[in-house]
Amino acid sequence: MGNKSPKTFMTDQAQAIINAVEVVFPDCRHRLYLWHISQNAPSYLPKFKTAGFQDLFYHCLSSCETEFEFEATWSRMIREYNLEGHCWLERLYGLRHKWCTALNNDAFSAGFRSTSRSEGTNNVLKEIGHVRTSLTIFVLEFERKMREWRQSEADADFMCKQGRKSIQVKESTLLQQAARHYTHKLYKMFEQEFMGILAASFVLKSSSSVMHEFEVSTRSIGQQRESIVRLNFEKMEVNCTCKKFESMGLLCTHALGAYRFVNMGKIPDMYLLSRWGQEAKKRVTDIDQENFFQMTATGSQALFTNTDMRYAYDMITRRQWHEGARILLWKSLEDTNSKLDDL
Repeated sequence: MGNKSPKTFMTDQAQAIINAVEVVFPDCRHRLYLWHISQNAPSYLPKFKTAGFQDLFYHCLSSCETEFEFEATWSRMIREYNLEGHCWLERLYGLRHKWCTALNNDAFSAGFRSTSRSEGTNNVLKEIGHVRTSLTIFVLEFERKMREWRQSEADADFMCKQGRKSIQVKESTLLQQAARHYTHKLYKMFEQEFMGILAASFVLKSSSSVMHEFEVSTRSIGQQRESIVRLNFEKMEVNCTCKKFESMGLLCTHALGAYRFVNMGKIPDMYLLSRWGQEAKKRVTDIDQENFFQMTATGSQALFTNTDMRYAYDMITRRQWHEGARILLWKSLEDTNSKLDDL
């Protein structure tokens, strides 16, 4: 990775890994899988099967938006179920900065929830194999699943390049701009946040020549939530206490509502992340050649090899169904191969 540290690093709850991450990635946000914690909880908590307790426990894990809400919910859970001095819960509370969503929404995680493990690779492998599945059958099924994933990605790439997005409010310049920039999937997520403005209540709390401050009320999972949005006119910066942009890289309903309140018709470029754009995959291979060779000269051979393979894979899959493109690519590869033999 060219000595570039990840923003967020998710692992199981193992002290050896916790110690290692602190040494190797000191600036990285280390988080623990909520799936792993929830799997361990029943063995330590006899009251875990109680519906009311589960609601409070899972709310602490992933549904709190602020530290204040988390602390209040945790205290209520401990008090109502007489769990003062519980060893496992005390250890878990000591690690709260590694698993509580409310304490980690200021770190970028691309919207990847620490509960996703149970919905990801583990479930896929369970679908295609069990204890009596032969190794041959497993490999064949795994290759079939890989083909499905690659085809799905190719279809999504094609839609980004050729398909037109359906905009719910065609007159909205914000949605038009978002449709031009985002992939189809990310645009739908953005549009959902934008349409959420209709169900939100905005109150202007304070105003000056430089700053507007709003209180925004929304309902989520049957709960009324309050968020504070601050809009800086000079820098056109917007900050919301829900921190969706910081964690996901996508503006929230509250921030978009503030822009709409002041009749702003354009999203500032700093809030349109290139990683969510339609050209994101192309940018991965558009590496400045001089900087790339400087990086690989001091880095590992694997970095150079992986980047070359990624570049070649992108070219091959970009026009794989176009006969003329395949012929052009093959001739280029043959020409390059003959030149390599002369080195």
